[in-house]
Parts: sequence; structure tokens; C-alpha cells
Amino acid sequence: IDQGRFGTGTAAWKNYTGIYVVPSSGTAVFSFEAVYAAGGLSIGNFLDDVSLIPPLKAFVQFEDTLYGDLESIGGNIPKISVVGDVKTPQTIDVLVMGGSATNGLDFTFGTTIFIPVGVYDGSPATSISMSLSIINDALPEFTEDIQFKLSNPSAEILINNTKVCGADAVSNTVYEIYDDEPLPASPALLGASVNNTDQSVDLNWQINLGDNFSGLVIEHSSDALHFDSLVNISDINQKSFRFSDQYNQAAEGRHYFRLRIKDQSGMEMYSNIEKAEIFLPKGDFLLFPNPATNHIWLLWKGSTAPEEVIVRIINSNGLQVAEIHSPVLSDGSPIKLDFPVGLPTGAYFIQVTDPKTGMGKTWGIFAGE
Repeated sequence: IDQGRFGTGTAAWKNYTGIYVVPSSGTAVFSFEAVYAAGGLSIGNFLDDVSLIPPLKAFVQFEDTLYGDLESIGGNIPKISVVGDVKTPQTIDVLVMGGSATNGLDFTFGTTIFIPVGVYDGSPATSISMSLSIINDALPEFTEDIQFKLSNPSAEILINNTKVCGADAVSNTVYEIYDDEPLPASPALLGASVNNTDQSVDLNWQINLGDNFSGLVIEHSSDALHFDSLVNISDINQKSFRFSDQYNQAAEGRHYFRLRIKDQSGMEMYSNIEKAEIFLPKGDFLLFPNPATNHIWLLWKGSTAPEEVIVRIINSNGLQVAEIHSPVLSDGSPIKLDFPVGLPTGAYFIQVTDPKTGMGKTWGIFAGE
């Protein structure tokens, strides 16, 4: 293209401008050359101050998708890769998108990466580290991670792939903190619930096995002093997990459970003790008088009385008209149960239930004022 030449008269220096659409993929190469016009003036022609308007933006991305180091060292900090000519200082923000590590407790970081003026070729030599400090403590912990994301690039840069043309940018990365403190075991029973229907006890617990786990034992006792082994577990691949088990056909009475963890050195650690009580009442209720006026008497006859009973008064239409919660005396003394004030005279059902076992008894009586 003859961009312009020096001439006489109306001839003068001329400017050429044009628009070139960059393909969606691939690399576009721009070149300029001064060409001597045959038969023209012997002065020749030349190019001066060639530029692309607007200037091409530099590309930025994380150099890798995963970084990490020991907590006591805190090295191998995430870096950004830059490709392009940065003519004025630029910035790009770093966001924490998630992870198990806590900002301020496990790490601190700078929310902005500053990109100085310069020509960048995407090589490790021109990469720029983000500001990240790992806090070293004496607490034994599992491996923690931080999820970072690049965001809000300034005017002259774009988040784009700096290695492969047309590929997705590495805009997210993860930093893993590897704890170098020995992780101890920490068993914890979360609860022991009783099912009196089939005389079983449901056990639930959570365990951190530590780094030297050797074996786990579920133990049982009837007096909280002398424990026997119920189950031995050694093949566990997870370091932290929840587990449940059922102790079936438990005898009547109190039962105590705990966990015992062994490490490879022979040391042992015990969990808290959970109590469960299997109660199968032996005996019967007596209810009197019948007919009654404004109250009745409840008497337990047997060896082991329930701690509490629920007494429900139900009318002949099947509607509950009163509910009374009452303790039970095992010394042979009756309990007085007052009817609601103004209870109409008529036929009623009195239902007595042990809330622990679900066992109960129902009477038909004639009552009322």
C-alpha cells in the first residue's frame, strides 16, 4: 500500500488508517515496510510512528491450578503469568472463593496483584507472585485449602490463556496447607439411644484417627468401671469419619459404652462414656375407685416402677379431654390424679403409658361431678 509520499502542490504527507478484524482463533502477525515507488520522486518514502489503536491488551492467568507447602514453610505461592506489552502499571484482584482454611487464622493475603510496566513473554522469569502468608501454629490439623480466583482486571489487561491460543484461562487456583504437626486421635461418642422395643442400643460417634492409627475398639460395661470389647476395627481409610452401630439384645439395666483408639506406638486414648438404660417394667398399675367423682388414685404394684407415666382421659367419642404427667412411687404409695374441673358425668377411658417403653394399660370408668 502506498501510504503517502512527499510531493508538490496539493501532494503532502498522508496518513493511512484501517480496520483489521482479528480471527477468533490463531495468531495475527502485523508487519510494515516502506516501499520505493517506481517512477516517483527519488526522495523515497518511509514509515514513522506506526501504532495499533487501541493497543493490544496483555493476557493474564494463574500459572498453575494447584499450589501448596508445609504450614511451617508457607512457600510455593501462586503466581500469575503475563503475556504482552504493559505500558502503564496495571492491577488485578484476587478473591477467596472457598476452602477449609480461615482467612486471618490460617493465612493472610493481598487482595490485589500489581503488574509493573514491561514486556512479558509468559515465561516463569516474568511471572508475578500474589501476596500470601501462611500462619504457622502448633495446632495439629488436617490439610486445609484456599480457593482463589482472579477478578476485575484493569484497562490494559485481560484474563486469558497465556500458554495456548484459544484455550480457557486459568482464572482459579487452589493452595493447600500441609500441617507438619502430628495429628492425635480424638474419638468422641455423640450419643447412645435406647430402643426398648427390641432391647437394643443405637451408638453414634465421630472419630479423628490421627497419623498413627492402629485400631479402634468399641467397649461395653455394666458398671462404668470394667469394660469388655464388643467390636474391633482396624481397616479404616479415612482419617475423620462418623460411624454408627447397634448393640442388640441388651439386658435390662444400665449399659455404658466408650471407644478406645490405639496408635502404632501402643498408646491408647479413650472417648467419653455414654450411658443407656434398658428398662422393662415388672408389675402392674392399679386404678381406683370406679366410679369416681373428681379424682382417681394410681398405684404401682411391682419391683421396678417407671420414673413417670402419662395419664390420658378419653371420652366415649374417642376425644382426649385431659393429659396428666405424673411420677410413680415404687414404695406402694398411691398417686392422686385430679380430673379437670367441670368434667361432665359419663363413661371415660383412662390410658396410662410409660413414655420410656411405650407400654401401658387402659381402663373404662364412670366419672364426673
